[in-house]
Amino acid sequence: MHGARILLAIGLALASAGAAAAPCGAPAEIGDGWQIATPASAGLDDTVLCTLPDRFAQANIHSVLVARRGALVFEQYFTGRDTAWVARESRTTFGPQVKHDLRSITKSVVSLLFGIAVGQNKIASVDEPVLSFFPSYADLHTAEKQRIHLRHLLTMTSGLAWNENTTHSDPGEDKLGAARDSIRHILQLPIAAPPGTKFNYSGGDTHLAGAAIAQATGQPLQDFARTALFEPLGITDWQWMSYKNGALAAASGLRMRPRDMLKLGQLVLAKGAWNGRQIVPRDWVVEATSASPERAHLMPGKATPFFGYGYQTWLLPGPRRTFALLGIHGQAIFVDPQARLVMVHTAVRPLPEDPGGREAVALWTALRKQLGGE
Repeated sequence: MHGARILLAIGLALASAGAAAAPCGAPAEIGDGWQIATPASAGLDDTVLCTLPDRFAQANIHSVLVARRGALVFEQYFTGRDTAWVARESRTTFGPQVKHDLRSITKSVVSLLFGIAVGQNKIASVDEPVLSFFPSYADLHTAEKQRIHLRHLLTMTSGLAWNENTTHSDPGEDKLGAARDSIRHILQLPIAAPPGTKFNYSGGDTHLAGAAIAQATGQPLQDFARTALFEPLGITDWQWMSYKNGALAAASGLRMRPRDMLKLGQLVLAKGAWNGRQIVPRDWVVEATSASPERAHLMPGKATPFFGYGYQTWLLPGPRRTFALLGIHGQAIFVDPQARLVMVHTAVRPLPEDPGGREAVALWTALRKQLGGE
C-alpha cells in the first residue's frame, strides 16, 4: 500500500510538471470548431508572443488570441479589472469559457447581419431610403431625412445630429436607453449635415440599421443573428444585452467568448466563409472592409490610429489592406488578409487615456512585425 502511494505521488508530480511545462499560450482543444496548431507551424515565435502582453502591462489586458492560416495558434488570458454590462466593476479571472463585452464590435456584427439580409434578398440594396423601413413614423418624415439611405447608416454619414459623447457615453444609462421609443428618439434628431457628406461616429446610425434588419427579416435582430450567423459559426454561448427600456443595444450590447470573437475575425478574413461554408456574401465583406475616397475620414475630435471607415469597420493605414473591428476600452479584432492573420484583444482601458485603441494597435503592430508586416 505504501509503495502504491509513492507511485501515485510520483505520477501526480510528473503530471504536474508536464502541465507546468506546457508552452505559454498553448491553445486548448475544447471542441468549438477551431483547428489547433503551434505558433511555430504558423511562422510565429511563441516566446515573443508570450512577452508581448508584458510590454503593455499597463493596458489592463484581459486576453490575447491569435489565429494564422485558419488555425488557433495562441491564446493567453489574464486576471484584471473588468467593467461589464451585467455587473459593476470587479476583478475577473478570464479564460476560454468566460464571456467578454464586445462593446462597439457589436456594430461590425450588425454589418455582417446586414450583408446576410442583402444576400437573402430581404433588403434590396444599401441605397434604399431609411424611412421606407419605418412607415409608422411618418410624422417625422422630411425632405432632408428622405435622402438618408441605408448606406449612410452603415458608413455613419447619415447627417443626423447625434452626439456620441453625450448620448451614448454609458451603454446601460444613456439617453437612448432611457427613451420611451428608441427609434423615434433617433429619427426626430435634426439634420446637421447633408447625408453622405460628413462622418460622425454614431451608435444611433447603427441602432437604426439593426432595426431595419429586424423590419426586413420579420425577426428580432438577436433571433436573426442566432440562426443566420452565430449557429453557422458554432457560437452558442453569447448574450445580446438590452437597455432598461427594453430596446436591444444594437450598437454595443454583445457579449461572447474571445475564441468566438476570433471566429468573427476569421470569417471576415475568409471573405464571409467559415470551414468551407459561405455564411456572409463574399462581395459584401469586400465592400464592408473597403473605403472609397469619400469614406476615408478620420474620427473628428478624437485621437485614433485608423484612417478610414467601411461598413461599421475601421481601416488601418499602410500599404497592406488591414482592418479592425473595434470597441471602446480596448476591444479589438484585427485582420490582415495577406498574412492570413487574426488577433483578438480584450481589455478595460480607462478613458481618455486610450480613446482610439492605441494600446491594442501597438500590440497588433508588434505581432505583425514577426511576419514582416509594416
